[in-house]
Amino acid sequence: LLKLAHRHLIPEEWKDRVVFCWGTIYRNSDDRPVVRCLYRDGDRWPWSYRWLGNDVFRSDDPAVVRAS
Repeated sequence: LLKLAHRHLIPEEWKDRVVFCWGTIYRNSDDRPVVRCLYRDGDRWPWSYRWLGNDVFRSDDPAVVRAS
């Protein structure tokens, strides 16, 4: 389990959402493209991933983008 160093910086409005980090597309062990995501589980913020061929993405799930 990855521990986040600065959990206090996670916006409060993310607490009931899955937040996707689109900066890098990874491949899982089946060589399928996946994107990392962060979600709240009690007082923890575990990382996970979602397969890009899945239909679990919702319009109200935010994406993390780097501000320029």
